[in-house]
Amino acid sequence: MHRMHRAAALVVAVAIVTSLSGCFSVLHAVQRAVDPEDMGVTSSTPTPTATSPSTVRPEAPEVTIQAGSQIAMAIIQSGRHVVSGDILIVANDTGGFDLRLSHYRVSGDKHLTIRMTTYPVAANATCDNSTRVTWAVSNLEAGATQHLPFAQDRGVFRRGDPTFFRDMELLDNSVSRPGCNAAVVGVARMHWTLPDMDPGLFVSDSGSTIGARGAVTREEGQPTSYLVVGDDLLPQIAARFGISLGDLLWLNPARPTADGPTQVGEILNLSRAGR
Repeated sequence: MHRMHRAAALVVAVAIVTSLSGCFSVLHAVQRAVDPEDMGVTSSTPTPTATSPSTVRPEAPEVTIQAGSQIAMAIIQSGRHVVSGDILIVANDTGGFDLRLSHYRVSGDKHLTIRMTTYPVAANATCDNSTRVTWAVSNLEAGATQHLPFAQDRGVFRRGDPTFFRDMELLDNSVSRPGCNAAVVGVARMHWTLPDMDPGLFVSDSGSTIGARGAVTREEGQPTSYLVVGDDLLPQIAARFGISLGDLLWLNPARPTADGPTQVGEILNLSRAGR
C-alpha cells in the first residue's frame, strides 16, 4: 500500500516538473520572439565612446543661407552721444554676408572705423589696443545706409558661421596715446539669430598619438582645449579627437593663419561654447 502511494506521488512530481519545464520553454520562446536584437531594434541614444583616428567623421558639408536672410542685429550705443546707428548682418547672393549700417550719425567731422571683435567689449570702454584677428572697415561716412561686405579670406567664415564675433566697436583712430591705439566712442552688442551650423559635431579623445601628443583640458569629462607641443600637426590633432580638419578649424575660427602650421604653446579650442 505504501509503495502504491509512493509511486503515485512520483508520477505526480514528474508531471509537475514536466509541466514547469514546458512553461519555461514557452517563456524562453516568447522572450526570444521579442528580443530587440532579433527585431533589429537599437537604442536611439547610444553612449558616446572614444573615437579612434581611424573613425574620424567625414567633413561636414558647407552650409548655405538664403540670400537676404538676416542673421544678426545690433544698435550702436555711445555714452557721450558721439555716434549712433543700427546694424544688420544679412546673407548676400555670393555666399557671404553684408553689414548694413543705417541711421548712422556721428558728431563733428569724424571718420570712424567700425570693428567686429572676437571678445566682449565693456560698455564704458574708452581705448582699444587689441591685436586679435578681427574684421574692420575705416572711414565711415554719415548718412545713407551703407553696405559693407565681410572679407571672405582667412577661412573665418567657414561654413557661413561668423557667430564667433562677440561685439562691435566704433573707433576714432585720430585719438591715440601711449598704450592706446584708438579711442572707443561706441559699442554695439551683437544679437545672432543664426541656427546651429554643425549640430552633429561631437569631440572625444582617443589618446596621445604621433602628431598629437599635447595635453587636454576637460570639463565634466569632455575635452575643451588642447595644448600644442612640438611636431604636432593639425590633421593629426583633429583625428585624435574624432573630427575632421574642417571641424577643428570651425572650432578655432580666429586662428591668425586659419589652417596654417601650429605653434608650440598654442591652445586650440575643442568646445562649441569656446568658439
